[in-house]
Amino acid sequence: MKGLFISLLFLLLLPVVIKAQSSLYLVDTLTGTSTSDRIFDAKGIGDINGDGYADFIVSYQRYIDLYYGNPQFKLQPAHRFYCSGAYGIGDVNGDGYADLMLIINDSSYDPVWPYFEIILGGKELDTIPKFTYYPPYHWSMMMSDKVYPLGDLNGDGYNDFAISSPINWTDGIGKVYIFKGGKTLADTPWVILKGSGDFFFGKAVLGIGDYNEDGYDDILISEPADGNTCKVYLYLGNKDSISVTSYKTFGSPTFNYLTEVKPAGSISRDGKKDFIISADNKAFIYLGNNEPVIYNASKLGNGGYVAIGAGGDINNDGYDDFIISNTNHLNSDSIMVGISVGFWGGKSIDLTNEAFRMEGDKKWFEYGKSMDIVGDINGDGYADVFIMQPSYPDFNNPTGKLFIYSYKKIDGINDKGSLLPDSYKLNQNYPNPFNPTTIISYELPTSSKVTLKVFDVLGREITTLIDKEETAGEHKIEFDAAKYKLCSGIYLLRIKGISEDSKTEFMQVVKMLYLK
Repeated sequence: MKGLFISLLFLLLLPVVIKAQSSLYLVDTLTGTSTSDRIFDAKGIGDINGDGYADFIVSYQRYIDLYYGNPQFKLQPAHRFYCSGAYGIGDVNGDGYADLMLIINDSSYDPVWPYFEIILGGKELDTIPKFTYYPPYHWSMMMSDKVYPLGDLNGDGYNDFAISSPINWTDGIGKVYIFKGGKTLADTPWVILKGSGDFFFGKAVLGIGDYNEDGYDDILISEPADGNTCKVYLYLGNKDSISVTSYKTFGSPTFNYLTEVKPAGSISRDGKKDFIISADNKAFIYLGNNEPVIYNASKLGNGGYVAIGAGGDINNDGYDDFIISNTNHLNSDSIMVGISVGFWGGKSIDLTNEAFRMEGDKKWFEYGKSMDIVGDINGDGYADVFIMQPSYPDFNNPTGKLFIYSYKKIDGINDKGSLLPDSYKLNQNYPNPFNPTTIISYELPTSSKVTLKVFDVLGREITTLIDKEETAGEHKIEFDAAKYKLCSGIYLLRIKGISEDSKTEFMQVVKMLYLK
């Protein structure tokens, strides 16, 4: 009996090996609508309408679509902004809603100078910008989509924000303009930080929390270049001002060829904010102010672009997780498709134990060129993941593709990886009003014979957009009013259909407003 007890005790003391989930579940995909509306990027922006669900933006060639999170995981744009870029800046006016910065091109300048508009979050979206930042500050920059919320740099209770100028046509020196948050926002920068030369200073700007534990949040600014000239600078927050001299510099000899810098939340849950740098085909994972843990991404592929996704708890265990990709990964058939590999956060990090991995679906499409852990879109407690496959018009991927993943399996997924609708529905076209193109979407709970037609207000048919059998799920099509030489006015969109088993018939009409 004593021998049996000892044997049982020995078994209980053995380490428990938990099998990692081999991959995340694909929830949905988004693609560009045409070669002139290619999809470029997608990222989380926080909760802009305060409903408890993470919101996000998707960047196309001509516009930005804003999506609200929702429990059904339904991907329906809430608003379209015609601008060249956007990024989340956190809650800068202290009203409890995340805010959004838009980048607007001003073609009256050559080279093009953008200006910036802040859209304040709220329960009801107000699309009228409340604060606008124009030249003559001479931003004179290329668009940067790697600006993140900064946190509270001066300890006044408001989140601060930045406008980045990595390429400055005025004097060739990159600049980052730091603005104070507050109930009202000033149109002049609080601090201007400058690079050492034309090395893209400000390509990434991100808050990392209180690095030196002095009560003020701190920021990182990247300056990617070649060899020992590439650096990541750490600047310390302060009540009165931020020193123009960096507190610490990351670069050579640790790494020489910088790719990305991203905030990583709290991977080890030690109360400190972490960050990750990708460089030299490696990922340098900085846990607080410790020396980095290094992952060699060359094991995923020979060379390639190494991207990072970080800053959210994918498996809902209380620790933030991270993802590392390599676009040059070869699949089992020796086809270069790209790969993204995930790791769980924890008190200690084990880079030999992958949590999951996903491969691209096409040859040479650089799956994983950019990634984001966007937050909990559907409120199930698990942060969701975006992985991009960029657009390449000269190859077979002219429109780009966004893959949306979740750790938790969501019931009702069709064979294309999309959530099945529970009823027939013709959605309002978007945008509306439109000029000259708009996206029409409709939902089918089962396979159905569908006709989709456009009429004028007198009931005269303009065109038939769809007349065929369609599979269950959501479908989208672009309507171009200019193609039919239409005048401004109201037009009717009608869908009719019958289910595959001929037991359910449906019809719905919506109004569209075309304004030239």
